[in-house]
Amino acid sequence: MLTGLRALTNRLPPGQGRQCRAFLCVRDEADRLPYLLSYYRSLGVQWFFIIDDRSTDSSADYLRVQPDCSVFTTSADFGGANFGMDWINTLLEAYGPGHWCLFVDADELLVYPNVEKLPLPKLCDYLERNGYEGVFAFMLDMYSPVPVSEAVYLRGERFNDVCPLFDVDYRFRPRLKRPFGAAPFPPSEVVGGPRLRQFYPRFARSGAYGYAVPRGLKKLRDSRIGRALAMQSWLGGTTSPPLLSKMPLILGAPGRRWISNHKTTPLRLAPITGVLLHYKFFSDFHGRVIKALEQGQHFDGGSEYGRYASALKGDPNLCFAHPESRRYRSSVDLTRPGLLRTSSDYETFCSEQPVLPGYDPALGDAAEPVVAKSLAE
Repeated sequence: MLTGLRALTNRLPPGQGRQCRAFLCVRDEADRLPYLLSYYRSLGVQWFFIIDDRSTDSSADYLRVQPDCSVFTTSADFGGANFGMDWINTLLEAYGPGHWCLFVDADELLVYPNVEKLPLPKLCDYLERNGYEGVFAFMLDMYSPVPVSEAVYLRGERFNDVCPLFDVDYRFRPRLKRPFGAAPFPPSEVVGGPRLRQFYPRFARSGAYGYAVPRGLKKLRDSRIGRALAMQSWLGGTTSPPLLSKMPLILGAPGRRWISNHKTTPLRLAPITGVLLHYKFFSDFHGRVIKALEQGQHFDGGSEYGRYASALKGDPNLCFAHPESRRYRSSVDLTRPGLLRTSSDYETFCSEQPVLPGYDPALGDAAEPVVAKSLAE
C-alpha cells in the first residue's frame, strides 16, 4: 500500500536486474513532458515513477499511455506532503532499493562530465565499481537571449533551443557547521546565477554567514517558540536566495531517502558532480508564478514567488541575457569553468568505453533554433 497515492496505471517495471529509475512529481506539465521523457530515455533511464499532482491540463492523460511510466495521483496537499517529498520517498521505498534512482523536476535536465559519450547506466557502473552512492549537483538556470515573456516554448521542442544561455559566476563553498552539531551533508553548497543577479542582488557577494542569518531567522520563525511568539506576523518570509544544491542521483537502499528537494540522508558522494540544466524561464513563467501564489503550496509561503511577481510587475520585459552570458552546447562548456567537476580516474573510465551506436542525449546543436539566430544577429 502506497500511503497517500493512488495508481492511475497498473504498469510496473519488468524484473530485469538493476535499473536506472526516475522519480518525478508534476503538475500541469503537458508541454514539457514529451521532450523531458525523450531526453531521459535517450540518456538511459529505463523506467519512470511519476506522481501527477492534480493537473488540470492533459499531463495525466499523456502519462497514462506511456509504456515505461508508472503513474500515480493524490488528493493530498503538496505543501502538507513536505512539498511532495513524502510522495517521492513512498515510491523510493517501494521501488528504489537496489536501483539507481534519479529525482528531477519537469524543467530539469541532468548533465555530467562526458554526458555526450557516456550513458547514464555506464555512469552508474562507474559509481558502483568505486563504491559511490550518489552524485552532488546544482541547478544551473538557463535563459533566453530575448525577454522572458518572449521565450515561447512549443511542446516537443528541445528546451535548449529556446533557453540556451547561462551564467558562469557560481561559487562552490563549504556549508557552515552548527556548534556541537554533526557535519553538514552534503558538505558543499552552490551560490550564484541569474536569479541571484536579478532578484537577490544584495547577496551577490555575501559570504556564508550572510546567507545563514536569514535562514536561521526563518527556522526560528517556524519553530514552536516562533509560532508561540507569532513571529510570522512580523518577520515574514525569508529573504535569502533559493537553494541551488541538489542530490539528483542516488543508489536506492533501505532507509535512504530525500530529506528535501536539496539533500538526502548521508551517503558516499562521488568526486565528480552533475548539473541540472534548469529551464524555468520560458514565456509561461509569469503565469506560473501567479498560479503558485494563488495555490499557496510552496516553501516558505511562496516568498520566492512573491519576489518574482514583484520584479515582473516592475519590468514586464525582464531579460536575463547580459554581456557575460554563455551558450550551452555540451558538457565541456561546464567542465572548463569548473561548474562540472571531474577526475582523472573518471576520465580514464570514459575513454575506455566504446561508442554506443545511436546514443544521443539530444541536447546539442542538431537543429538551428530561431532564438539562437537572434543572439548572433
